[in-house]
Amino acid sequence: MTNTADIADQLSQLGSALYGVFGFDDPAGWRDDDLLTITGALETVGRVIDAQRAAVAGEIAERSRAELGDSRLSARKGCRSATELIERVTQVSGFEARRRVSIGTATRTRSAFTGQSMPAQHPHVAAALSSGVLGADAAATIIRELGRTRSVADPHRLDTAEAELVDQATGTGQAAPVRATADEVRIQAQAWAVFLD
Repeated sequence: MTNTADIADQLSQLGSALYGVFGFDDPAGWRDDDLLTITGALETVGRVIDAQRAAVAGEIAERSRAELGDSRLSARKGCRSATELIERVTQVSGFEARRRVSIGTATRTRSAFTGQSMPAQHPHVAAALSSGVLGADAAATIIRELGRTRSVADPHRLDTAEAELVDQATGTGQAAPVRATADEVRIQAQAWAVFLD
């Protein structure tokens, strides 16, 4: 396991390096194709960062579970919930903190009562998110829409729906030659939810 001090130091160095890549006003002087290429490259970096943001939010939520009482992480830091703690540490909105917790919780490896490791609640989303090919918007949509049907849906069909939606969002699989936008994924996820319910 990597030393956490090393991780914090490397992230600080990465942040400094990213500031030096180009100036804030530089895009005004770029050719159209360069502008679009760099936009895509920036989004790739953003997806990696968003995946890690969700991972740490899921872990903060796990350590801030209500059943832990006063020993939960959020309470020890003077906060009512994991969401509030994330808001204070990161300065993001409550909506964004809740979204990160939702994604992180649904994509983290779980532990059974026996202590045995169990797969994530949304394993296809977890795999695509952790590899940097699925964005947080699409991940949150898939988790939210399919989550509404979890209590009534056939588990095999639910798994199929998740895999299909991830394929659409990432432009992989036989039926997905190009990436669907986050809004298109939302529409498809809502259709799957109606079918599964």
